[in-house]
Amino acid sequence: MPSQTKQLTHYWTILTKNVAVDQMTNNMILGEVLEEIRYQIPQMEKEKIERAIKKDGIIALPLNAYLASYLESDQPNSQRTITIEYVLPNGKTEKAIEQTINFGSNKRGRNITNIQLFKVCGSGKYIFRLLTKVNGKQESLAEIPLFLTLQYI
Repeated sequence: MPSQTKQLTHYWTILTKNVAVDQMTNNMILGEVLEEIRYQIPQMEKEKIERAIKKDGIIALPLNAYLASYLESDQPNSQRTITIEYVLPNGKTEKAIEQTINFGSNKRGRNITNIQLFKVCGSGKYIFRLLTKVNGKQESLAEIPLFLTLQYI
């Protein structure tokens, strides 16, 4: 069931490795949906990574993925701003970005956000949280979990 605020309905958000918009149908084509990632790290890097996490609390790992969303506004030809928060397993919000979504005459809107680096503090459940403002207050639209495992090989 879609989550709905007074002005915005969220139908879905997916974390995927590939996304494209078909020019003929205007549909999104999603490929390789992500719900779990295993980073295989050489054993000789383990001490270096653990030191970096202990020192900085976080390390950056490469991740070329997209957060793709489909929403609907109650007003045609409008714009809405959503906030995407990236939440670590300890509950700390590491980063928040704002995206403006344009809604056409059919009231539909899509957002595609490219994610190139993944900041991690170890294995665990990471959350991408979508929020929007309603009457000046942030309201949650969706939470997309991503389970991460660091494997030393």
